[in-house]
Amino acid sequence: MSTEIKQSKLLVGICIHSGECLEEIAKNLGLSTTRDEIEVLASLMENDGLLNGVHREYNKTHAELTSKGVSTAFSLLENH
Repeated sequence: MSTEIKQSKLLVGICIHSGECLEEIAKNLGLSTTRDEIEVLASLMENDGLLNGVHREYNKTHAELTSKGVSTAFSLLENH
């Protein structure tokens, strides 16, 4: 699965499962990802202005959606 598809699915998952760590969200969505890949995806989304407050805590990655992230996630949901 391409990075873009994983990024889109993870973004929608963050929107739906607010408060959960990114690793758990990816697992619940059936995405095969490593911790390193989660960090890269989170960094890409943060650089794109979709996430903020990305941080690791006890080997779990947490982040919050920005308003741009929320609107992008809703747009992805509406178009699929």
